Amino acid sequence: EGLTDDRVQSLLTTPTVLTALDLGLNHLLTDATLSYLRSAPCSVSELQLTGLKNITAAGLEAFFTPVPDMRPPPQLRLLDVGQCDQEAVTDAVLELVLQASSTFWASGLASLNIQGASLLTDASLEKLVATCGQTLQELNVSFCTQLTDQGLGYFVDHCGTQLKRLDLWGLAQITEIFLDGHGRTNDPTLKVSGVWMKRNSVLSIR
Repeated sequence: EGLTDDRVQSLLTTPTVLTALDLGLNHLLTDATLSYLRSAPCSVSELQLTGLKNITAAGLEAFFTPVPDMRPPPQLRLLDVGQCDQEAVTDAVLELVLQASSTFWASGLASLNIQGASLLTDASLEKLVATCGQTLQELNVSFCTQLTDQGLGYFVDHCGTQLKRLDLWGLAQITEIFLDGHGRTNDPTLKVSGVWMKRNSVLSIR
């Protein structure tokens, strides 16, 4: 059955040196777990919430919003919210994540998985460049169906060369305008993965 919110609360009540937390695929967890984690006596830099369908946009916004006289939101280096509810990760949520992770005492995200965030737009790609364009090494935006050739092209062209992996599975709207047109098309250090139907009807995997 996996973890419950109450079990997570009991685990987090004891002060501990906790820098990485993987709660992924514990399908009973809800926004209550985010609330417990926010007030817990620990400071995580890596957080995995993969596949938690009961986590909402409101819960994530509350988790990452600064509140006076409360512990600050986590300054993350790795965040995995892939395959959560498709409306859980919005532009507003990601902006809060990036603000928390790109302060003067935190250098910025290195790895981000937001697979399946159907409400996410190109505006978030611009925010990624502005806040962690020189730190982000891996990005998974598979099945983020509102992203465009132009947004992805801007993202790749303006990120630093430390960006090594970009996952684009399930993006039928992406064409050769991006695939063959971004500035690192011939750079073997950047792996762009996905499946597209090319204009000549040949299935392509890169």
